Amino acid sequence: MNRFSQIPRRTVLLGFVALLIPATLLFAGSRSGAGFGGRHFSGFHGESGILHRVAEKLDLSDEQKSGIHDVFKAHRTEMREVMDKVRAARQEQMAAIHGDTFDESAIRAAAAKVAAGEADMAVMRGKIASEIREILTPEQRVKAKELLKDAEAFRSEMFNRFHQRLGEGPFGGDS
Repeated sequence: MNRFSQIPRRTVLLGFVALLIPATLLFAGSRSGAGFGGRHFSGFHGESGILHRVAEKLDLSDEQKSGIHDVFKAHRTEMREVMDKVRAARQEQMAAIHGDTFDESAIRAAAAKVAAGEADMAVMRGKIASEIREILTPEQRVKAKELLKDAEAFRSEMFNRFHQRLGEGPFGGDS
């Protein structure tokens, strides 16, 4: 039995979802093409999807949904380019980490490329979030901050639980 098999599957899934909530808020519609205006929210389908619930909690009007969809549509190409850059950098980093010989400088160079890509992604997310905030009412902005705060608290709790369990297995602490 590996160190992860003791973690309940539901806990892992909830932690993964919590990590994705802020990202999915920023990428709604980028893959499905429907965005807030349709039934699909970036891979979360149906009326029970996370983004649908967020849209409901923010009580977005059809005009706001359309405006948010337009924001994502306007940045879709640029976002794909940034995501491709990060993906390629991560692949390069994995190759450096798992190369036949240890090469610290190659790993550091690859990690720097990942960091640069992540920085570009953060800037893009900030730009999109700023444009979306302009579409929201002041009350919706407050509610959105509360939702993000709740998601971050949940993500942090799941991270802490996961981190704590790592110390219990054969590679850490007690066992």
